[in-house]
Amino acid sequence: METRDVQGITLYYDAAETETADLVAEACEQATAHLRGTWDLAMPAECRAYVMTSGIQMIFHAAPIGWKIALGITYPLWAMSANRRWRIAGGWAQRFGRRATIGIKPGRLIEKADSSIGKRIFVPDRTLTEKVQHNTCHELTHAFTDHLRLPAWLHEGIAMLAVDQVYGKDTIQLETLDSLRKMSDGTPPGRGRRLDITNPDEIIFQVTRGYWFARYIEETRPGLLKELLAGRQAPEELEAAVAAAYDLTPAEFWAQMDERVATHFEAAKSE
Repeated sequence: METRDVQGITLYYDAAETETADLVAEACEQATAHLRGTWDLAMPAECRAYVMTSGIQMIFHAAPIGWKIALGITYPLWAMSANRRWRIAGGWAQRFGRRATIGIKPGRLIEKADSSIGKRIFVPDRTLTEKVQHNTCHELTHAFTDHLRLPAWLHEGIAMLAVDQVYGKDTIQLETLDSLRKMSDGTPPGRGRRLDITNPDEIIFQVTRGYWFARYIEETRPGLLKELLAGRQAPEELEAAVAAAYDLTPAEFWAQMDERVATHFEAAKSE
């Protein structure tokens, strides 16, 4: 397996995947500069990126020796979930203690993935190059923030917002604001860190909510996201800080924000 250093990230790839490795390397450079410069996020203590043609193989290669043993013993417990993610994902982030890793599929494999969920969320990428680089930026944002143990809405929201900012265009469909309204019942999202990939509607709602909320915060309270990403805090403390910035209680925040956010962006687009 070939390796190269990209801004302190070790990139692993088979020689046959050099073209994709070049795209991933360029995206890592762009995303790293943005994450450091915009939100003052530090590089993980150890960070790896993989051009992955097999999810299981990437996990075993990326894991430290102690983790490899544990993964081998527990293989039946996690392999099915990994294979399910493989079918729908263009990439993913995985953390092994201090080691943060991302895996990015080559474009030809991204094209073969089940895109039924993505088609309801994302503005279609024009080229496979965009697909690879957008996925790299998204997953690297996860790698830079995974130690903060953010709730899923913010974990996903800032990753999608980072792609917008790095590549200078909206990557989420405006029509998802309709989904935000229709699916909202004013209740807080779960405080877990991962989305339930077996529930497509829930994925779409939480991903949409996270993106528009993160973008709304960035636009209406500049600097707040940077403060929220400055250190790890409990989800309820983070949510209370966001609500307070809008002079709301946490309960009021979740009851009102879906409609407020949708109205804000629909008005902005009509101007």
